[in-house]
Amino acid sequence: MPHHEIKSKPETTVFLVSDMIDVQIAVSRVSNPLFIKDASPIDRSLLGTMVSELATNIIKYAGRGLIRMSQSKSDGILEIEMWAEDKGPGIDNISLAMKDHFTTGNTLGLGLPGVRRMADEFTIQSDKDDGTIIYARKRIHGNKSDISFKKSTPQSPQKLTNEKQSLFDIGSYNRPMPGEHASGDLALIVEFDEYILLMIADVSGHGEKAHDLSNAISNYVMNNTCKDLAILMSGLHKVLIGTLGAAVALLLIDIESKTFQYLGVGNTGANRSVGKPWKGVSRDGILGQRLPGFYAQAGFLENGDIFTMWTDGISDHSGNSFVKSHAYESAAEIAHGLVSELGKQHDDASCIIFKWLA
Repeated sequence: MPHHEIKSKPETTVFLVSDMIDVQIAVSRVSNPLFIKDASPIDRSLLGTMVSELATNIIKYAGRGLIRMSQSKSDGILEIEMWAEDKGPGIDNISLAMKDHFTTGNTLGLGLPGVRRMADEFTIQSDKDDGTIIYARKRIHGNKSDISFKKSTPQSPQKLTNEKQSLFDIGSYNRPMPGEHASGDLALIVEFDEYILLMIADVSGHGEKAHDLSNAISNYVMNNTCKDLAILMSGLHKVLIGTLGAAVALLLIDIESKTFQYLGVGNTGANRSVGKPWKGVSRDGILGQRLPGFYAQAGFLENGDIFTMWTDGISDHSGNSFVKSHAYESAAEIAHGLVSELGKQHDDASCIIFKWLA
């Protein structure tokens, strides 16, 4: 396909890219609700991640270039198109550059395979005399954050195949506060379609009343599991109104695209303890009492990654160090050891350990 067939439309927004400050400005603009009004927080986060990867690759590969973006809406579906353009030396082997984990230090790096998986349409054109144009299009079915929730028919999410389960290792452990017989914490793992939903929750208070509410939260999530974390979190807030309330963190693993999404409210934590540094940001609030604006995060999975999720019954810094030093153990062993050794004596304590082995 000739270059002129995929050139940007006149109405596109243009981001000039020559250093990492330009990348940060572009990502910040795309992630702003005013830039793409009909996108959910998760969608904006994914678009920001795509722009970040494309812009960073321009800097690594060509030194400078530009990102063009346009948006159009039809029949309730928002289409976001983006072009990453540079006048660099071109890509010698596009097929090789698109393989996961391929890099030479002078190529487009690791990000393009992930962008391709996140996009609904993706193409690359490159030659030595005219540089490179990367095109990606993503369809968004509107901002569903304000959708009203209906009780779904209880059903057991389908387990992943053995082949898919070999790609990861998950362990969790939940311990009640010493002196109590039941925990108000919740560590929930749900497998459905091509996804894994990891959820950590900390109900306000302790004892049987908190434990009963944690069970209610578990039942709601099991009956309303979906890949839109903003919808799930908003639904939880609505059903928890008038209760003790809870802090909740959600981590969604997309096995096919090798990506993750995170959304958190309240005093919970999440880290990539082993692998490229990443820290989950949970907004201040309590589901059922005070729902903050969502701050969605997304990223790519790499072989050997270990993610840790925990309630405030475990120290953030000490827990992260513990996981790193016990990375050789199974996820279940790490989770049990983390809570047993570092769980606070005046609080319930729970955690989830997720290892990505692909």
